[in-house]
Amino acid sequence: MRKFFFFIHKCLVVFYSAFLAKQTCLVCKKQLFSFLPICRDCINELFYKTLEDRKLHKDSYCLHCGIPLISEKEFCTKCRAIFNDGIKLEKQFLLFPYINKYTDIVLHWKNENTRSLSLLFASIIKQFIKNNPELEGLPIVPVPSRPKKIKTKGWDQIEDICFYLEDSIPIKRILTRNDGHSQKGLSKAERNVNMQDKIHIKPKVSIPKKVIILDDVITTGATIEACKQCLKEAGCQEVLTLVLFFN
Repeated sequence: MRKFFFFIHKCLVVFYSAFLAKQTCLVCKKQLFSFLPICRDCINELFYKTLEDRKLHKDSYCLHCGIPLISEKEFCTKCRAIFNDGIKLEKQFLLFPYINKYTDIVLHWKNENTRSLSLLFASIIKQFIKNNPELEGLPIVPVPSRPKKIKTKGWDQIEDICFYLEDSIPIKRILTRNDGHSQKGLSKAERNVNMQDKIHIKPKVSIPKKVIILDDVITTGATIEACKQCLKEAGCQEVLTLVLFFN
């Protein structure tokens, strides 16, 4: 039934974008006849080539957070400083820099309600997990959205992605979030304060021993750290992090 729904949904969106509301690629401005607002060439160049490079040249990326290395070896400057302070952190996977064309795409996705991009990002996550066998089979815990945001906007980008992921990846929606101020525009210290007592475990849910937290953009990491702490206090033994875009 889910596959049939995806097929009908895709057909309707393709018909709409090809005949009723023609669009151009967000990157190269080429006319499109697809439900995605980015052409295949630009998708490959910006996303899938990067994933393939990460797979073939793992030594060019930080062993802890996964960002590209410039001159450092094994760990980026930020992660090395954390380790030097004696802090033990679980592995993060930060995929694409939140700059230039990537920023334009994310803003179009979130601010212009281009929800078809959620399907693209879900496909990218599936490919990344396939390239990293250590992640296969692990349940994904989405970072929960503020209820007020859902009420105002009508949808949540992480939940959209999880909808397309859960045909092949276990999704554990075990976290909930209290309403409060958005993290946007706050400093790191303000974000940490803003997230205090905001994340909770839903009642009567089982806690896996090892999970992957999923978010779209990481800035200071305050939201993800609040989620990790909540999961650890509930009994989760290891919490990995997967984020599409990093600042």
